[in-house]
Amino acid sequence: MRKNTPEQAEAKRKEVNERVNAWRRMQKEHHICRQCGGQDAYTLNGRTYCAKCCEINNERKRKWRAEHPGANAETVRKNREKRKAEGVCVKCGRPKSDSNHVLCSECRAKQHQYRVAARTCNNPRGRNGICWLCNKAPVKEGFKLCPTCYDQRAAHCKILNANRNNRDHIWRKYNDRDRQKGQAAHCPGD
Repeated sequence: MRKNTPEQAEAKRKEVNERVNAWRRMQKEHHICRQCGGQDAYTLNGRTYCAKCCEINNERKRKWRAEHPGANAETVRKNREKRKAEGVCVKCGRPKSDSNHVLCSECRAKQHQYRVAARTCNNPRGRNGICWLCNKAPVKEGFKLCPTCYDQRAAHCKILNANRNNRDHIWRKYNDRDRQKGQAAHCPGD
């Protein structure tokens, strides 16, 4: 029996994956449970498994987690350490384009998108144009505060700036030293 070349094995794997994905898409389109082949309100509502199979799977997962507490976290930690030592992306295992980071450029981009979305969409304040301070009034155009909160903050900042004494500021000492040496210096508040 001849052994397949790596290219043939990769082509065979892709072919099998395409067939499996096509079968799963067909099951999803026709609202058929992937496990038992049945149909109920769960599958008709767009889920992959029926209610009975969901309960069976959940119970199996609960039992496994009870028998192996912290197993998933331990596996993730070990994989991260191993990948970090190998010099590849700690998340996906692909080669990194920059040695200064532990993630590849694609994983960093995904992480950035996730964090931006979490800051904007999932933040209960600042969402739907509501003031992030009082969480009641609509925001002022171009700001995250309502006009009332904005005016209060602006008045508070004016008071703070009026009471600030730049003569005692720490950077004044360094600027004075630089002036004595003949170097150009800028001191805020002059």
